[in-house]
Amino acid sequence: MADQRSLYKVLFDQAGEGLLVANRHGRIELINPRLLSMFGYSDTAEVVTQHLDLLIPERFHSSHEKYQENYFKNPKNRPMGQGKILYGLRKDGTEFPVEISLSTFEDENGETKALAFISDITDRKHMQDELSALNEELEELVEIRSDELRK
Repeated sequence: MADQRSLYKVLFDQAGEGLLVANRHGRIELINPRLLSMFGYSDTAEVVTQHLDLLIPERFHSSHEKYQENYFKNPKNRPMGQGKILYGLRKDGTEFPVEISLSTFEDENGETKALAFISDITDRKHMQDELSALNEELEELVEIRSDELRK
């Protein structure tokens, strides 16, 4: 059992995504180093025991609380916020787009915990925005060329 726990700890600590464990009250119980760096924190103590609101822009606090309550009433593994752009809040107050997948498990005391897998999608979002802008330019050029050919 000790070897298995050691393996889990290594996997958790070395994961390329930010990982976070929270209880049903929204208190952060465990985080990995990737999450710390992603959100601009240097010490686990700054985050563990804090409410999830620490990592969420204020304008989403009230709606997130309702989602969290509903999630624990009917927990299932799923992506969070499908079809929406989610944002994380760094320690310095800057926001960044994230993708979050949720999972649950029961701890040794039988309490349900949420495990969040968090990815910073800033680069992907930037590339999507650039691609959209290029598509708009192309559509405008095609429309202008079509108008010229009709004349």
